[in-house]
This record gives sequence, structure tokens and C-alpha cells, in this order.
Amino acid sequence: MAKKSSVYFGKPLIELINDREKGSSVSGEINKTADRYMLICKNHGVKLTANECTVLCNFLENKTVNAMLIKHLFSEISQHKTTKVVGKKTLINKLAQHSIADIVAMIESLGF
Repeated sequence: MAKKSSVYFGKPLIELINDREKGSSVSGEINKTADRYMLICKNHGVKLTANECTVLCNFLENKTVNAMLIKHLFSEISQHKTTKVVGKKTLINKLAQHSIADIVAMIESLGF
């Protein structure tokens, strides 16, 4: 059942709506994009060990997880002041080998 709701448009949604195909509705474009995003999240990700998950969650805690942080996640972790954390280097190497889709799906699955 469709639910009607107010949506406040930030820059990404404004760009999405401005770039939509001629004749497509705003809600249709948002729903199409959300459907594709959910598909990516269900079919991508990074398998983490319990220790890697702890290191990553501790790093992300109290941070704004925006597109820039996601794009540069492995380098941000490597530059973070907690240089002596066990498993940090392994996590950095693992993240560096994955796609943005994998990183986004992983972060989404962790609830950030």
C-alpha cells in the first residue's frame, strides 16, 4: 500500500529529480532509485571478522557517514589516530579491495 509523506529535498534528491527522464514522476524516480539501492545492499557487502567489525564500528561511531567518508573509508581509517588497534591494517587492506557498492552495503548492514 502506498503511503503519502512529506519529503525534504537535499542536494542529492534535487539532482536526482532534475536529471529524471522526461515524463517520469518525482515519486516514481525516488522509488526506482530506492529499489536499486536496496538491490545493491542485498547483493553486495564485505564479510568482516568480529574484530574487524569492532574496529570499523568504533571508527564510525559518532561520525557523519556521508559519501565522502565512504569513498575514502580505508584511507580515513589508516590516518585515524588509533594506529595500534589490532586488526586495523587487515581491515584497511580488505576495504581497499572492495567496490563502493560493497562498502555502502557493508555500512548499511552495520546500521550507520
